[in-house]
Amino acid sequence: MGGRRGWSGRPRGLGPRPRAQSRLAMVSRSAVPAGETRQPPLATPLAGGSVPDVVAARPEFEVQERARADRFLETISDRPRPWLLAYPGSSVSGSHKRWDPARLEAALREVRQRSGGTLLIGWGPAEEGEAKALADALGDAHLIPPTTIRELTYLLSRCDLFIGMDTGPMHLAGLVGTPVVAVFGRSSAAVHGPADHLPGLAIAGADARHWPRRTRAGLEPFADPEPAAVVDAALELLALRRGG
Repeated sequence: MGGRRGWSGRPRGLGPRPRAQSRLAMVSRSAVPAGETRQPPLATPLAGGSVPDVVAARPEFEVQERARADRFLETISDRPRPWLLAYPGSSVSGSHKRWDPARLEAALREVRQRSGGTLLIGWGPAEEGEAKALADALGDAHLIPPTTIRELTYLLSRCDLFIGMDTGPMHLAGLVGTPVVAVFGRSSAAVHGPADHLPGLAIAGADARHWPRRTRAGLEPFADPEPAAVVDAALELLALRRGG
C-alpha cells in the first residue's frame, strides 16, 4: 500500500472518521464537564519522559526491550491477523474501572469471530489471575508474557487493535499508533479518553463520569455499556485500518 506513513507505519488518513460522522456513541473532547480538566495521555519513559507527537516521531526500542515480545510473537506468527490485544483489568486503586468480565468476554468472542483475528490477553501484577481466567474462558486466546512498561509498549505497537478499559495500557497503545477501543463505566471518557490526535474510540456507559475517591471502594464491575457497542467500535476501527 503506497502513500506517506505516520509513526504507526500506517498510511496517513486512515485514522478514525470524524466523530460527527460516526454512528457510535462517542464523547466529544470539547464536552469536558465543568470543573474538570482534560488529562494528557499517560506520560511514559518513551522519549525522555515526554509524551511524543504521534505524527512527528515513533519511539525507539532497544534490542533487549524487543526481544521478549519478539519471542512471544514468533510463537503466534502463524496465527491470523488482526492481532487483538485485550486488557481485562486495571490497577488495584482503579478497580472501579473494571467492566463486567462476562460482557468483556462476550465482546471479545464476537470481535474475534467477525474479524477472523487472534486474541492476545494482556496483564500486569494486579490482574494476572483475571487475565488467565479470561484466556481460559475464551479458549484459543494467548496470554502475553510478563513485561516491563517499555516491553508492553513495543508489544502493543505490533498489534492491530487494543480493547480495554480506562488504564495505562490503553494510553500506551494509542501513543504507538495502535487503534484503541476504550470502555468507560466509572470514569470520564471526556477527561481520560484517547487523545484527539490518536486513533481510538471511547465507548461510555451511563455512569461514565468522575467518581470521587470516597465512592469507589468495594464496587462490583460496571455493566454498561452493552457488548454490541464495543464490537461495533472494534470492527469500525479494523475496517479503517484496512482502508475499507
